[in-house]
Amino acid sequence: MVKDQDKDERAAFNSFIFNTTNEVLNSISIVSACFVVCTISYLRINRKSLANRVSFRLQAYVSMTDLLFSAFQIMMVNSSPPGNWVCHVAPWGFVFTSLLSLFLTVALTFNLQIIFVHNYMHTKKFEKYYVMIPFFSSFILSILPVLFDALGFDEKEISCWYKHGNTTNSVIWQWTTLHGWIILSIGYCITSVLLIIYRLRTVNNQSYISNDIMSTDTNKRFSQSRIRQQLLINRAVQRIVLYPIIPIICFSFNIIATLVFYIRQENYFPVQMASNVGTSSQGTLNALVFCFDPIMKHVWTEIAEKWFKVDDKVVKKSGGESGEGGEGEPESRYGYDIVTLL
Repeated sequence: MVKDQDKDERAAFNSFIFNTTNEVLNSISIVSACFVVCTISYLRINRKSLANRVSFRLQAYVSMTDLLFSAFQIMMVNSSPPGNWVCHVAPWGFVFTSLLSLFLTVALTFNLQIIFVHNYMHTKKFEKYYVMIPFFSSFILSILPVLFDALGFDEKEISCWYKHGNTTNSVIWQWTTLHGWIILSIGYCITSVLLIIYRLRTVNNQSYISNDIMSTDTNKRFSQSRIRQQLLINRAVQRIVLYPIIPIICFSFNIIATLVFYIRQENYFPVQMASNVGTSSQGTLNALVFCFDPIMKHVWTEIAEKWFKVDDKVVKKSGGESGEGGEGEPESRYGYDIVTLL
């Protein structure tokens, strides 16, 4: 009797910790996603030259999806009584928004690949497909388990998720409509990023070889512009490289938790918590990556000038070092045209 009471108290405490962590981290993710959306919207209205990039707009869609993703997760832990309509809508929303965010990231990576690897610069005409294909693919994959009554309240797992999570049928549903696509997408993103890095290094080496053939004066001018241009490209690529890492961090333990529950036939709380922390932090992680966007460097500089009243000499000095107001060609002339393609 005492053991049962201790077990119930421990389960109640674990549930409290799980739900509180979920709500806190997802709330932070919602605020972070709102920050990204508001920042991009502001730049689109007031600084169109800065925000006129395909990947920049795709990032806005990713953040809007992250906002909904976090909202659905909060719904999942606040379904009372268990098994009500929220418990059916929330897991569908989780699957739909997680796939949509992932597929948008794939589109973002693909956009970068066809520019740098395949030398196709006019990618803006593909932008509508970058949004439509992920949206409809995510919707179709997420609606299938709903139509076959595979989503809802799982009495064994005591959660709003795929029903009968300890059965082979449930595992098949999870892998065919969620986890399998996560792994395939991450695999593509990693492969694409490696191709981009290889391509950039190859082009860099070729440009240095061609420099040796040029005259001294021409060589110096070309080298300076090339270095500045390459720095901007590298900054953008380094930021994009982080995107495949985010799904790995967010969903690795989610997949592990599913397999553990299937094998052990019961929940293992540490793995559940790791899964909870990972998925609940997606919006925050994407926002952190966004803050390192090359264009955000200009935003931070403007904020510093406006709010912290940076001394004019200091501003000019930093501007000259970064190509934003010093002698020689401004960095924007070497960066904006190229970064617009990213």
